[in-house]
Amino acid sequence: MVDHAKRIIAAIEKGGINRVVVIDDAFDVPVLTNEDAGPLLDFLESDAAIAQRKALKIKGDILEQAIAALNESEFGNEALTSVTRAIYHKFVENLDNKFDPAGRFKAIKGSNLEKIRPLIKLLAKCTGIEVIRIGSHAADGALQEVQAQVVFIDYLLDGALTPEADPETSSGASARQASLQIVRKVLNAQPGAGPSVILMSSHDVRDKADAFRKEIRDSKRPIFASRFHFLAKDDLAERDGSITVASAAAEALLDIAQQHVFAGAIEDALTHWKAGVDKAVAGVWQDISELELKDLAYLSRFRLAEEGQALTSYLEWFFGEVLVDAVARSVDWKQSSFSLLNESAAKGKPGSQIEGAFDGPTVRIAELYYRTRVDVRLDRENIDMRTGDIYSSPKQNEVLAVVTPECDLVLRKGKRAAPRLTVVAGIVHRLNAPDSSIADFIMRGNMPANVTWNPKDVRTIDYADVGNEKQHRLLGTLRPLYAYELQRRVLAEMGRVGLAVAPAMGMTARAEVVVRGKAGPIKLELPGGELAACAVIPSRGGTDKPRIIYHRSFVENLLEALQKIQACADEDASTKIVAVLQPKAQISLLEKLCRDGQADGEQAYNILSSLKAIDSSPKAPWCQILVQYEDGEAVEISQDDAA
Repeated sequence: MVDHAKRIIAAIEKGGINRVVVIDDAFDVPVLTNEDAGPLLDFLESDAAIAQRKALKIKGDILEQAIAALNESEFGNEALTSVTRAIYHKFVENLDNKFDPAGRFKAIKGSNLEKIRPLIKLLAKCTGIEVIRIGSHAADGALQEVQAQVVFIDYLLDGALTPEADPETSSGASARQASLQIVRKVLNAQPGAGPSVILMSSHDVRDKADAFRKEIRDSKRPIFASRFHFLAKDDLAERDGSITVASAAAEALLDIAQQHVFAGAIEDALTHWKAGVDKAVAGVWQDISELELKDLAYLSRFRLAEEGQALTSYLEWFFGEVLVDAVARSVDWKQSSFSLLNESAAKGKPGSQIEGAFDGPTVRIAELYYRTRVDVRLDRENIDMRTGDIYSSPKQNEVLAVVTPECDLVLRKGKRAAPRLTVVAGIVHRLNAPDSSIADFIMRGNMPANVTWNPKDVRTIDYADVGNEKQHRLLGTLRPLYAYELQRRVLAEMGRVGLAVAPAMGMTARAEVVVRGKAGPIKLELPGGELAACAVIPSRGGTDKPRIIYHRSFVENLLEALQKIQACADEDASTKIVAVLQPKAQISLLEKLCRDGQADGEQAYNILSSLKAIDSSPKAPWCQILVQYEDGEAVEISQDDAA
């Protein structure tokens, strides 16, 4: 079994994290009662606790006042409160029983303290970092003075709510609101990109975490999704002095630790980019406000009317291009965060240290990328025709793209120069094959697909056949760069205009594992076999090859299964299993399979990743991972405005 705790500690220590804040109501100083007076008095007076009292460095007069207050049962006494706070803060540093008078702190705090205990113990094992523990009452003031890099915060900040309490009550709503308010103060108080945030809870609220994050968006600096994770407290446990971490918690902690520098640079860079955009919008608006009526009248009367182009259509392009230029000039590209991002993929740089950098289809990037590639406003059908218009075809899985020069499509006195539309045909493929390319990425409904254009299949269609109720329905329009590149392919096949790199997309896939055994091949039984074990990233065109990125859970299950069948494997395979189960080898294999990924036919520790059938030859590797997928595995992508 992979030692998640050890990997998390290493990731935190290597990730540039030196200060962590944990905000939890378990750290609120206990309210004393008569039942606590005796144990606390013994702690403050007995010879057995002399060393502990010295460690607390409590002034003599304050100590005497606290003892006197205890004898008089004056639990609200200022000196007694100060002494109790000092003892409790020392106790929660490492949950050392020497600073828990007769176990009263544990008794008062109960399960609230027990739930946070494994996390505190785990963080205490990290060297070179400062862990600051803050209760809900002290958080407001304390966070103004602490520059945090990672903040753990409880979903419900109310010491009266136990892990067994119902979070859907009015008390739960108030506790949730208290947590939200503190997160906002964290963001507003911290300089630069601010801290990464891990929302934690002992209640079953994982599905509410994203809604929690989105409620913070009205703050001055919203929490980026890339710097926000949820941690279930029950996913960490302490057993015999060691900390065990469940896979879901390991995912959250590793992602935050490994991405700390990289994600912080992204947020800082995007913040500077937005500042530049805001400045550019203001500048362009100022320039537009200086235009006189005769400037716009000139365009409309003497230029656009002659060319048959609507003023609104022209202004959409004209002001859009002016804004693009203004953004490029307004953003401070010399900020260090941009330089860090430019170098992030190099070996040893922050971006290269992230495991699972591709954990499946990047849905939101695909949504944004599609908008830059295709204009999907369909309300201009039959009115404002353009080069690059994509139409449906009566044939299934076929689309048609207009390659007629745009000047011949403009209506002049009710007519167009081109008597018919010239189109090129393309075949639509689902992204469900390893040789699929997303160089010609398109959406059919809400599903990502690829179009293979055939420059030899050029046709003409009548204008009368175009329309919602006709043979050919408008699906969208390629942006000019992509439209003209396709037009050039059709007209000359002379090479292509440089395109922006397509985003990392892929399809989910399943995997079978076969090991060479003494009596023949052994098919490993892995937990969750019916679930996706990996993602296949298709080629992005050119010399790019498809790669297989495995999920952490699959690799962890694989290592456990290998340990179980070692006795049944043949001699060579058994030796290889022993080698790969070594701690360093396990981590190396995880990095190779989860972070770097494998090409078809590539081996890691002689473990073959294959998109083909099993290799039964005598020279076959001792272990083969056979990746399989079926039609329909592509992820659905929403295209509505809220996406």
